[in-house]
Amino acid sequence: MPYKIRLTHIHSDYSVEPTPTKSWTVDLEEDDELVLMMNRVAITSSQHPVVDFPTMEITLGNTRVVVTAVSGQLYYTDPNSPNRQNLKVIAEEAIQLLHGNPPEIVFQPEAEAETSKPVRYRPSGMGPWPKAVLLLLMAVIVGFCVKVIKDHLGYRPSLVASIRFIPSVGGGEVFREVHGIYVDQYREGGLVLEVTKEGHFNLYEMWHSKERGGFILLLIESHEVLVGSQDGQQALLAGEVFLLLPQHGEKLFLNGILFRRHLGTLKDIGEVLSK
Repeated sequence: MPYKIRLTHIHSDYSVEPTPTKSWTVDLEEDDELVLMMNRVAITSSQHPVVDFPTMEITLGNTRVVVTAVSGQLYYTDPNSPNRQNLKVIAEEAIQLLHGNPPEIVFQPEAEAETSKPVRYRPSGMGPWPKAVLLLLMAVIVGFCVKVIKDHLGYRPSLVASIRFIPSVGGGEVFREVHGIYVDQYREGGLVLEVTKEGHFNLYEMWHSKERGGFILLLIESHEVLVGSQDGQQALLAGEVFLLLPQHGEKLFLNGILFRRHLGTLKDIGEVLSK
């Protein structure tokens, strides 16, 4: 069953200048085509300030929903479902919701934090010397907590992970399966990685360029890739420090950072530049 899409506040070439005044429609047969379209609309919304956010009215059979792109993020609304209003989604999640999957299945629930029981204060009945020892112990604990909090707030994620990589022979079949373009987020400062069929790894940073009127992709790393395993899981290693863990073909982790497959080309995201 085809998807029928009506787009507003965006031109058919995915630009927003001059200000769009008319909507346009298109029919798509495949999920991948719709994912690519939603991602391209999201990219446009993150590149240009707009008065009216680009929207996609998507109809599948008797179901009609609206997906709005706001500063690179997608928001899903089903007018007939109170619990499906303005849900922040990625393109694949929007399609799952459109096919009727419940939100609690589409979105992985986070583990609920355990709540501690209230503690009632009772006089301790201790003398001055035990109280002094207790106060000293409390001061040590507070100092330790301050250090932990300071270290936590000062932490910056890096692309350096604990590597226990075991190389293996060959890799052509793995490269043919994994090769492609992967993105962690479609916005300024996002990371884009590319794995080629020949076993080469390129890592780009995504930045907005006023001069070029869109994103540029700045190449920051380029290495040959080794195939092997990490803790019994299939893995790729680039440049001795970049560990890639494929996840069922559409996702992979780069040293703990989740990347999702981009179904278009690098040019869809931005112009590629070298340092």
